[in-house]
Amino acid sequence: MQTLSTELKNTLNSATPKYTAQVLLYRNYWNGSAFGYLDPIDITDQVQQGGIGSIQTKFDTESFEKWTNSNVNITLRNERNQWLEGNPDGYYPTSAYRVFNTKVVIKVGAELEDGTDALVYAFTGYLSDDNVTYPDARSIQFAVLDHMTIFDQRNAEEVGTVVTNECVGSGSGMAFTTANKAVGIITSVKKGLTASGASAATELDSGTDYSVSNLNEHDLVTTITLETALNSDQSVWVTYTYWYLDKKLEWIVEKLCDLCGVTNRSISPAVFYHSIKSTFSESGSAFAGTRSYLQIGYSETRWYDLSTHTETTGLYLIPTEQHTYSLYPQYLLYDTFGCAGTYISPVIDAGADVTSWGQFNANYNTGVRGTAAFAWRESSDASAWSDWTNIAVGATVPATKRYLQLRFTSTPTGDINGWPQNFPNLVSWSVAYYYSTTTIPVVNMTGMSVQDAIEALAQMCCYEIGFTAQDVFVFRPRSSSSSATETFDASKIESIDSINSGDTRVYNRVSVTFGDYKRTVDSNTQGEASPNSIDLRGLREYSISNGNFLPPDSADLAYAIAPTVYEYVKEQRRRLRVTTKMALAQELGDVVEVKLSPDDFIKLWKWGDGSVRYGSKMPNVVYYNEAYLLARLPLYGVDFRVEGIEYDDSEKKTTFDLTEVIS
Repeated sequence: MQTLSTELKNTLNSATPKYTAQVLLYRNYWNGSAFGYLDPIDITDQVQQGGIGSIQTKFDTESFEKWTNSNVNITLRNERNQWLEGNPDGYYPTSAYRVFNTKVVIKVGAELEDGTDALVYAFTGYLSDDNVTYPDARSIQFAVLDHMTIFDQRNAEEVGTVVTNECVGSGSGMAFTTANKAVGIITSVKKGLTASGASAATELDSGTDYSVSNLNEHDLVTTITLETALNSDQSVWVTYTYWYLDKKLEWIVEKLCDLCGVTNRSISPAVFYHSIKSTFSESGSAFAGTRSYLQIGYSETRWYDLSTHTETTGLYLIPTEQHTYSLYPQYLLYDTFGCAGTYISPVIDAGADVTSWGQFNANYNTGVRGTAAFAWRESSDASAWSDWTNIAVGATVPATKRYLQLRFTSTPTGDINGWPQNFPNLVSWSVAYYYSTTTIPVVNMTGMSVQDAIEALAQMCCYEIGFTAQDVFVFRPRSSSSSATETFDASKIESIDSINSGDTRVYNRVSVTFGDYKRTVDSNTQGEASPNSIDLRGLREYSISNGNFLPPDSADLAYAIAPTVYEYVKEQRRRLRVTTKMALAQELGDVVEVKLSPDDFIKLWKWGDGSVRYGSKMPNVVYYNEAYLLARLPLYGVDFRVEGIEYDDSEKKTTFDLTEVIS
């Protein structure tokens, strides 16, 4: 919500406010090394009467929200051809001045009692190359573009790091590798005489002269394989782009803004409303070659490296590779007196933003001659650990700290010589954990504009993006203020232009696919009472997927996104379009209370009122009060979220698109 002075509020609420506006021009200027903006020029007197078209801003999606500003047309005086580039008497006197991307700021407000103007931001945009001259009217019309368009003008691939003409091999061979991992784009491969260097080398054709493998791989370098091997006097050079690794979503957004020169910004950390699910797991192959602590006999304690020890004096290690039971672990040692074996998992790091630990599962056998037990312990620093606590398979681990370890203890009994299936053994185990933030392992920007990339990142965490009227870029949670910032009653609302039931924007199934994970949430999976939304409306599905920005292989991002989006789209929310006197305080995302008086919406009979509406049947006298109105009037005391604003400078009115807030 924009802050208005008390004096401006009083003026706007007066019977006949005198509205004012101001247009500022920030010319785009080449300083010798880069374009930048000069100090503003007030060009309000250049605007023709009624020359500022309507200014519209609104949200436009369900899974995330982008502040979409329609282009604003502005008509300016042009008696001296003062808007022509190169006109020494105009606004762009030399070739260093550029009309394209010149910044325009429009402010609106009112004249106060003391004669001064109080103004607030209404729109910030940028001039396009598209303009129309009207010679007879001595005017020119420009399209002023929404600032979001600047993101569409830059290639997100520029965020990657470019390596030019890296020599990957000389003298012989056909297969060569890059020095860097996570290579995403091969720009050129050149082959030529080593002595002449890359500048004289011949560029090869992809698919014909060479092939490429291991692109966009977090842990692998990229391999370029030539069709013809190098001669002893030849080398091969590669120009490529490699991506950043393991970056948080907000870091990527910051980097994209830097690329586009957007420094005025407010970027919130990407936090997921519903926790992301991840799973730690180990199986038999992971156990092989580990070091395990084993207490042998009744007093002797030793460490054994199970990747090398298969037999020791007086001891018998079951060499599982000699049996068909290949998944049985290699950490169970046996002797003629009996033994107790323990395996402890690696330290499991759920990250600093862990919210909870989940279900523990294990695939194991106790055999006929032993018992098995499981336990867990936790730590906040992976150094000081809690005591071990036993846990049953299928139970939820009640840990609260960042680090966890699991323990498997086998206790054979009786005659311990025999086949491995007769004794306790662990085949695999796993534990789930949940956290609220994630990183992108490979920041793969292939084929994306900056706008594509920012929208994809906003969709991942259900955020809203856009530029405020003050030209501040926001990347923030899609949430409303907890209470209404203003009341829209009959004194403010001049007309209700439309009321939409909102039924067509209700979805009862949300399907999300990210990487290898897919989650579907609907009326049935959520256990909604019958008849539920699917019963009443039929299946209405909303699908979300993301190809470039994939979370780590272990991160089930779909688990977090699906319920978040479903909770919003499952509700039927009424939509209103109302027109008010010029309202300047509201911004997208603000909440207002719609509170219409009885006679504004429904004709109610009151004692002593002889003007009963024609055709009305009112057998009983009804008195109305606040409680009655809340029960009977559909638009009395209802909170709505501002999701669209349109300023009409010529009519001096504001039109709002409002969406009902469901608690």
